[in-house]
Amino acid sequence: AAIAVVLLLVAFINYLNFVMSLIPMRTRSVNTQRIMGASVESLRLDFIAESFLFLLAAVVPALFIVAAVGKSGLSSLFITSVDIAEHWGIMLGIVVTGVLLSLLVSLYPAFYITRFNASLGVRNGFAQSAIGRKLRAVMVGLQFTVAMVLIITTAVFYLQYRYMTTYDLGFDRENVVTFASWDLSTRSETVIERLMQHPDAENVTASQMNLLSCNQRWGRVYQERDYSMKSNGVRWNFLDFFGFDILEGNGFTPSSDRTNEIVMTQQMHRDIGIPLGHEEGAMKYVGIIRDVRLTSVSQPDEYHAFYCVSEKDRMSHFYIRLRGGADFKGFADYVKSISEELAPAADEPELHYLEEWVESLYEQTKKDMVLIGLFAILAIVIALMGVFGIVMFETQYRRSEIAVRKVYGGTTMQMVSMLNSRYVGIVLICFIIAAPVSWIFSSRWLEQFANRIATPYWIYIVALVLVLAVTVALVTVRSWKTANTDPAEALKTE
Repeated sequence: AAIAVVLLLVAFINYLNFVMSLIPMRTRSVNTQRIMGASVESLRLDFIAESFLFLLAAVVPALFIVAAVGKSGLSSLFITSVDIAEHWGIMLGIVVTGVLLSLLVSLYPAFYITRFNASLGVRNGFAQSAIGRKLRAVMVGLQFTVAMVLIITTAVFYLQYRYMTTYDLGFDRENVVTFASWDLSTRSETVIERLMQHPDAENVTASQMNLLSCNQRWGRVYQERDYSMKSNGVRWNFLDFFGFDILEGNGFTPSSDRTNEIVMTQQMHRDIGIPLGHEEGAMKYVGIIRDVRLTSVSQPDEYHAFYCVSEKDRMSHFYIRLRGGADFKGFADYVKSISEELAPAADEPELHYLEEWVESLYEQTKKDMVLIGLFAILAIVIALMGVFGIVMFETQYRRSEIAVRKVYGGTTMQMVSMLNSRYVGIVLICFIIAAPVSWIFSSRWLEQFANRIATPYWIYIVALVLVLAVTVALVTVRSWKTANTDPAEALKTE
């Protein structure tokens, strides 16, 4: 929403820049109409009506674009329908907002140009006036600030997403595929034996709950301290299969189910203080494993425990580690054939890579990042378009000054450096404003994640260098041609 507002503001700022840049050329026409009898009010209404016509020319194609997006693959990025008919209130609000902004950006130029006299129109006074230069500096400065804020915040969003997807979860998930079947859970050991017979299967294990979405939570009390933990019943080889590190005590063995053994994470042991050998009901803590992350990095850490269950207990989630280069489709068909043989009436099991489950934890964050990135890029491009327009305007109306300087010995490089120095100074001032604003925005956004990155300082430097490089390139390309114009020709044109 914030980026959408920024897009509208930057677009209308660019429109205002465009209108103001045409004032020197349109003043003569306005004064001519006044001499021919046109009233000031009618001239001002013409400027306002022109602004509304531009708005109408933008709204119509925008509606078609929104409709096209709703029917394209981009619609998957949204959590709601992108149907205009379902959101007519929002569309109406946007149009009303556009009308109000059009009115605001057209009033100043309309009143400004109609107060000029004919002599000022001939002299192009606004282009070189102090108020004109200050207004252009403020406008281009605002766009520089917007561009740097968006570059920095978008980079932070991307780094946070990459941090989450590459976060060390504490277990080995490489080449692991999984499926769930409640109908096969009563014959889990038979299913495991059949899966191990496939040449592409290196190892197989099972659990009662999904590893990454276990919803079995136990409330417990230890030494008058209440706590809760997510507990999952697993096969005896579960810990070895996923490579959970045993820090203290022991893991599970084929006989662990008979002694009701349970292991806990290091954080749970550290925070609650449960010692090895502690018995809770029929269960006995026999080991401590390194902390694992089984929920999204955006959520707070939780206590996890695994207890060993026997083959008589129902285990509905199966995990298979495939050999490198295994035929996934062929193995999926093999799983379906096992299901049809052992439980003909069961639903067809769906095989997935465990990595897909991990990525699904951050699916919404990924969608948010893509959306924010797309709109940020659009806003940056629009901002730089406005900057380029102002650069063209200023170099055009400083041709006579450049010509005089060259007559007195100024070189092309000196002229280019003179024009660049003004914009480099504006960029540096804008960076001083954009840096704290970006830090506030990105810090507030990162607060929603329990595990988050520390914003690196190099992002700010990259944003500054990037905007400086683009600005210098734009100014240099435009001013180089102007500076190379023959002084006599430039003065004659002026």
